[in-house]
This record gives sequence, C-alpha cells and structure tokens, in this order.
Amino acid sequence: MMTQLLCARISRGLREADAIATLRDVHGRQHFLQVEKDFLTHDNSHAYLPVAFIGRDAQTGAVLIELSHEAETGVNRLWVPSEDVRYRPEVGS
Repeated sequence: MMTQLLCARISRGLREADAIATLRDVHGRQHFLQVEKDFLTHDNSHAYLPVAFIGRDAQTGAVLIELSHEAETGVNRLWVPSEDVRYRPEVGS
C-alpha cells in the first residue's frame, strides 16, 4: 500500500520543476517541503504527497508519517490527522 498525505496548499518552487507543499500536523502547525512537481499526485483538485506510514495513536487516531526528506521546520516525522491520510494500492500491485 502507498500512503499519501493531503497537502494543505501547493506553491511555486524555486525551479520550474519544483513545488512547495504545505503540510499540517495535528496541532495545526504548517510545514513546508520542496519537492519535484511530478512527485505529487492530484485528485479532485487536491494534491497528495507520498509518505511513509510509521504508526497510529490508538487513543486519538492520529497517524505518524515520515517525509521523504526534512521539512523547513527541521522535522522528517509528523503526527497528522487521520482524515488527511489516504492509502492506495502500489502501482503494478
């Protein structure tokens, strides 16, 4: 399964091929991650970033994810709301 995180917003990156994904954690803080545009998946006017699933909090349902590289805030793992996470079959599965 592929884990994807809903992006709160997508902005123009430093290069034409880049985008800056704005991500929200469970506390409402924003984290910014520069990625190549083709790294994102678009569906019904929403953008999703592939992430690694690490775990789920049994009490709150929050999901711990790992980013492909460090965000500008210095984190590479985030607790995010479960409603911002979706799971898709791997391509070719």
